Amino acid sequence: MFGYVATIAISWCLAMTNVDSLVNGERGASAVGIGGAFILRAVVIERPGIVVARAEITDSFIGMLPSADAVALMPTWVPTEDYLSPVNNGSSVHVAAGWPLLALRYAVRRQELQSGGIVTTLVSVDGLLVPGTTINASTLARSGRALPVLPLWYGLTVNAVMIGITIWLARLAPGWILRRVRVSRGQCPSCGYDLRRSTGRCPECGLVCKSP
Repeated sequence: MFGYVATIAISWCLAMTNVDSLVNGERGASAVGIGGAFILRAVVIERPGIVVARAEITDSFIGMLPSADAVALMPTWVPTEDYLSPVNNGSSVHVAAGWPLLALRYAVRRQELQSGGIVTTLVSVDGLLVPGTTINASTLARSGRALPVLPLWYGLTVNAVMIGITIWLARLAPGWILRRVRVSRGQCPSCGYDLRRSTGRCPECGLVCKSP
């Protein structure tokens, strides 16, 4: 259990990075569908412990698909409906964090709905917004931070197990070292009583042990 708690805490600390400064883009791809426009701009930024993916759809029509290059750029943990099944124009920013593997993710989405010539912009967040955080509906830029809450089960479980084992070993190591030192000095490994004049059992704590 403590391994999961530690994993979530680490993921949240990593997610507190200024994501908006990363989304300026290092890798990108776009595509135009035949018979109608479908432009998908995909941007993925990778840093130790955090990955940010942005998908921006413009001039989309039902039935059009983006190029394989743009699709291949998106991480597998990004929901495909955010870039493969567009009904309306919009964009989304997906953030996953964790160490050594990505463990938690969140998403911020903007969708433009057209009805009767009126365009309505909807913004949704799959995560926890830190109090005081605001989101720009046009750019999805934030004036604060968001915390991931959606699990990436493989990474979450592996991280929790690894951290749990590390903590368990760290708790056992000092006692094991102390017992080895006591034995090498001819002392009781449990209480440290001098056993050089005793045989079979420690007269202090009663532990059965070998004579030095």
